[in-house]
Amino acid sequence: MANNGDYESILKEKESMVEHDLGACIPLIVISCKDGIVFGTKSFLLLNKIAEVYDRICFGAIGKNTKWGALRETVIKQAIVIGSNYAREDVRVENLAKVLGKILDDVYTTPKALPWSVEIILAEVNEKPEADKLLIVNYKGMVKSYSGPYVIIGRNTDNLKAKIQELTREKKFSEMGFNQVIKLVRDALATLEPDENEAELKVEIATLSRKKSGRKFERVKN
Repeated sequence: MANNGDYESILKEKESMVEHDLGACIPLIVISCKDGIVFGTKSFLLLNKIAEVYDRICFGAIGKNTKWGALRETVIKQAIVIGSNYAREDVRVENLAKVLGKILDDVYTTPKALPWSVEIILAEVNEKPEADKLLIVNYKGMVKSYSGPYVIIGRNTDNLKAKIQELTREKKFSEMGFNQVIKLVRDALATLEPDENEAELKVEIATLSRKKSGRKFERVKN
């Protein structure tokens, strides 16, 4: 069994490895606005990084798609179990984030296990923008809740935040509709300088609509 010094060293190596990987990932932008929640990123043609989880909840991720793909399947199955055994309204984003956090924490803290280079955003749309929930689950299994109108993960986050602030021109997201916010997300993503392997990427955008009943997820066609 590794002593404390060895264990801490292993965790630091894992952290350095994953931070390097995620620091090169195409950003994922999530914004809460008047009409609901907008997810936006760039992805390869046959790959969707954004997906419906359950009714009011959406999943988005960066990192290794084999890993976040497995996590997405897990969280969807968990949502279905809760919704079937209790009520659909009992499927809450916080509970799903805890499930993902436990898996990622177990992987990260197991000395011989390779870390999963992933970071996830789970979002839940509610009746008013101030009640929306945006949660980030990182590769260590830590869950962080954001009360602000938007979150960004991946590379160039500071530049993208500055660009978004410039594009909003001091408008409040709570007063902006989907069309305005989707255009803003497209414009912000257009400022990214692609790596040599990213020339054929598509813009991927999806929404959780505050106005729709039942399932609120919808993909936005390019």
